[in-house]
Amino acid sequence: MIEINDLSFTYPGAKQPTLKNIHLTIEKGDFVAIIGNNGCGKSTLCKTLNGLIPRFIMGELQGKLYFDGKDALTLDISEIAKKVGYVYQDFENQIVCPTVYEDASFACMNYGLENY
Repeated sequence: MIEINDLSFTYPGAKQPTLKNIHLTIEKGDFVAIIGNNGCGKSTLCKTLNGLIPRFIMGELQGKLYFDGKDALTLDISEIAKKVGYVYQDFENQIVCPTVYEDASFACMNYGLENY
């Protein structure tokens, strides 16, 4: 389960937060789509969920994020990667593989899990 409580994030030099007071609970097995206009914070939210924010992308992060009751900020990035995947909007920016399917499957392969 993913729990977000009062999450806000502001990029350095920004006058306003990109994410402001987000509250969200995602139960195991839920399928969630994050939609909205350009610049509304979809990618920022996803980068928070997968640990890129605040580990690799700097800014002011406030609020709480939990994975299965554990504070996400205390987890190693490898632990988060077992729970959350990220597929880029632009296929040319995929992390490891040339297709979305292969990139999404990489985590299972990387951790020695069966293909689903």
